[in-house]
Amino acid sequence: MWMSKKWIVIWLLGFMQTSFAQHKTQLHFEHLSKEHGFIAGNRTYMYLDHDGLMWLSARDGLNSFDGQKIKAYPELANKKITSTFFEDDKKDLWFSTAESIYCYQRKRGVFESFQFKSPGKAPVTKKYTAFHFHKNGDLWVKIEQSRGAYLYGFNVKSKKFRPLFPLEGNLHYAIVDQLGEVSHIVSTQLVGQWDLQITAIKTGKRQQKAFTNYANGTEVLNNLNTWTNSAYPEGDSIIWAAVNVGLGVYYPKRDTGWIINGYTDKVKITDQGIGETWAIVPLTTRYLLVSSEEAGLLVFDKQSMKFVDQFLVDRNTQFGLTSNSLQELYLDRLHTLWVSQKDRGIAYTSLSNQKFERIPELENKSVTAVYEDKKKKIWASTLDSGFYLLNSNRELLLQDTKFKNSAYAMVSTLPEFTAFVESSQGHLWANYRNSLLFWNANEKKFHFKLAYFLGQYEVINHIGHSRSQKLLIAIQNTIDELTFKGDSFARRPFLNLKPFQLQNITTFYQDAQGYYFIADNYHRLLIIQAKKGQLKKVLDLDNVGECYAFYEAQNKIWIATSKGLYSLDQHAISAQQKSKLQSAPNLPRETFYTVIPDAKGYLWLSGNNGLIRYHIQQKNWDRFSQVDGLQGPEFTPRVWLKASNGEIWLGGPNGLNVFHPDSIKNSQSFPPLMIERIKVNDLDYKADQNILRLQKIPKLRHQENTLSFDFLAIEYNDPAAIQLKYRLRGQDDTWVETANPGFVRFSKLPPGAYTLEVISTNSDGIWMPEQRAKQLSFYIQTPWWRTWWFYALCIATITATAYGIFTYRLQQALKIERIRVRISSDLHDDVGTILSGLAMQSEILELTAPEPSKPKLQRISELSRSAMSRMRDTVWAIDARKDKLENLIDRMREHAEETLTPKDILLDLQVDQLAMHKNVSSPIRQALYLIYKEAITNIAKHSTADKVSVKLQKLGNQGLEMTIHDNGQVKIKDYKTTGSGLANMRMRAEQIGATFQVDTTNGFLISIQLPRLS
Repeated sequence: MWMSKKWIVIWLLGFMQTSFAQHKTQLHFEHLSKEHGFIAGNRTYMYLDHDGLMWLSARDGLNSFDGQKIKAYPELANKKITSTFFEDDKKDLWFSTAESIYCYQRKRGVFESFQFKSPGKAPVTKKYTAFHFHKNGDLWVKIEQSRGAYLYGFNVKSKKFRPLFPLEGNLHYAIVDQLGEVSHIVSTQLVGQWDLQITAIKTGKRQQKAFTNYANGTEVLNNLNTWTNSAYPEGDSIIWAAVNVGLGVYYPKRDTGWIINGYTDKVKITDQGIGETWAIVPLTTRYLLVSSEEAGLLVFDKQSMKFVDQFLVDRNTQFGLTSNSLQELYLDRLHTLWVSQKDRGIAYTSLSNQKFERIPELENKSVTAVYEDKKKKIWASTLDSGFYLLNSNRELLLQDTKFKNSAYAMVSTLPEFTAFVESSQGHLWANYRNSLLFWNANEKKFHFKLAYFLGQYEVINHIGHSRSQKLLIAIQNTIDELTFKGDSFARRPFLNLKPFQLQNITTFYQDAQGYYFIADNYHRLLIIQAKKGQLKKVLDLDNVGECYAFYEAQNKIWIATSKGLYSLDQHAISAQQKSKLQSAPNLPRETFYTVIPDAKGYLWLSGNNGLIRYHIQQKNWDRFSQVDGLQGPEFTPRVWLKASNGEIWLGGPNGLNVFHPDSIKNSQSFPPLMIERIKVNDLDYKADQNILRLQKIPKLRHQENTLSFDFLAIEYNDPAAIQLKYRLRGQDDTWVETANPGFVRFSKLPPGAYTLEVISTNSDGIWMPEQRAKQLSFYIQTPWWRTWWFYALCIATITATAYGIFTYRLQQALKIERIRVRISSDLHDDVGTILSGLAMQSEILELTAPEPSKPKLQRISELSRSAMSRMRDTVWAIDARKDKLENLIDRMREHAEETLTPKDILLDLQVDQLAMHKNVSSPIRQALYLIYKEAITNIAKHSTADKVSVKLQKLGNQGLEMTIHDNGQVKIKDYKTTGSGLANMRMRAEQIGATFQVDTTNGFLISIQLPRLS
């Protein structure tokens, strides 16, 4: 995740050797103090752990810092922490307090303490001091006891103490050999006259030295009282010591050393120098960082044995040190420097983020102009500190706060130059208010003469050149040409702009095609063409904003304005076509003061919101801020320079930046990501382990389906520059962008498996690869009524129920069928026999009966046979053996033969697309037959037809249509009959859900439509 150590070392070596040695480095400090919830103790221990979390000892115990907020641990409240922090192979954190050893178990997020206990005695509660974590898993800790201090090895796995040997002093440093074994221990803050004590592990031999006998390598001042605050051993060959009177250097093998107490060389101890020093950390193989009691932060060059840089309190900036009294130093693996400031909290800065150099001599000075002359010297003017002259190495050659007035001797007013310009003869001129000042190289002064005065109310808004290198100036609504001769100049009109009604020209530019771009009155852009001595308006654009700078490339004119970066198509302009300003794609709409190209296709845009690097082809951009080393949050309009060596100089209210575009590279490291809070149904999630280490949430119940997460990227130097994206896989694969820190809430999630993924940018705005996303998985259980086994149980239950109902109904149907068969058989055999016998007896009696009685017997016989016919219909209808459609058809044919044949009426019966074997329910079968029977009977009795067509056909998917049509003539009676045949047929049709229609247009037609046959 981090930049390789090799790259960092190579970069820092080059950066420090060119920067520190030349006193050019500027650091951007952020701060932690009691306003942020942090109160430093007498000694502050600092450590960056594996997860990127910063641990800080404090006056009231232990704090951690994630770049956004301070967290205090109540378990360590009012505990005095006596060591730095160590991580074991489980990434658990070990440290000591005054009364015990502590372990912070990351997985569980809890603290556990351990105390040494002699056999048969109470635990030792005196001072514990841990200072080394051995490769065998032993934490080396010195414990003070009644008989003196003793060194123990505490094994973090077995939790047992192993005695080593007695050890004096308060602070200790292990010297480790190439095999990872401790060869020596360096002790400081000893009781007595010694400043350092070196103990050899194998032999137990002790070497003690005091710095009182050494100053400039000469034995003097033997009675000087010195003590050592801390030490930094570089192996067993050299030990650097932070001493109360300077920086001590000691060579154990030669038993020689001295104190360095000055900025330029080794000096006598009695000289006033850097004073007391507190801590030492290695910056590179060549440089040391040293904190001091009064001299701030110092940089020491081991090669020259000199202090080469110093950082002190600067009241003019909020991003500097707030105290010159510094104590502990810590340089973490990401090369962020942490500085403990006495009574002022902690200041921290990223050494690898300082991309842009600031000129120290112009620090916190408002720069009004910057210019490179033909000798490659850089001229810079300030608002209230005069002008500065630097060479190509950025070294100060001259600073002056006054200029010479030929009429009135020296003028005390500070010259606030707004522009520099050089004549063809090589003379330098500077624009000051409404006059031009001449630079006298011999006197090293700018001269003012009345002859250089332009006019009482005239102010030069802009100085530039035409394509023919004529020097042009914009004054109010005119553009004039300046010509120089020696120490004088002449001014004459260059363009006749009166026809264009200009008011106040702020900037102008002439492109390669000869078109003049003139910015007017802070909102207008006029483009004119000079052709055959005549000026012609080509384009007049309003509401452009104030134009500050122009750049021409790839047939486009790029324009930096107060409303953003625009471009104009030169082809459209030359073709006299209507051309519109185009906003630069993807760029924010903000004020840009410059548009400076580099060799790689980037445009550098300074403005009122830092500095932007924009790639023309790729249409992407990077923003840089004060964290990257810029002089301030904004720059000054028109104060820029692209030097002959390719460097870019940018001035602003707080100083002057200089950089080469090729040296500005985006970081490829990314901040650690952390999910620090989880809520389930808007209540804090109580995990069995530390939330920060959680990778998977155990199964959640189905009602625990509203989850929220707080997450952040741990960035200490510019957390506001970090952007985050998240997505919830299992719900949506779309990335959602948010700020740092981030928050997301998912409401009413359906059951299933999910994975929350989070990615971030680094401080340079580069997104980390998706495969490196921070992930947290969780699973929401399906409710029991939606589980597979519940579905299976339901299916089984429904199946069993349906089977039971089906079986029951089948048994009932069989039972009914048997009853119907029995009833039909009984009716046919018993009642039919009786009626048949009755009819026969009536007929027999009729033969011998007197004449008056014969009609009555005939009537009995007819009624008996009619009853027999009706009974046969009923028997047929209830007989379960006659339920198929083919049985209905057979019955219809049978009745037609009995009824129509004696009348010589022909029957045409047709069946179309009907399944003859399909069952028809008894009520439907009976109703259809009785309607048919009634119709056929009426035809036989009353119709003059000789043919009847009967058609049964399929209706829809499950229905049936029956039509009965004869070819007889229908006589419309002019009186109402008492017959009920049609009414009965209609009633029977309605009972089975069928429609009944009669048509007498062409014969007699009856139509029955039944939607469902079953």
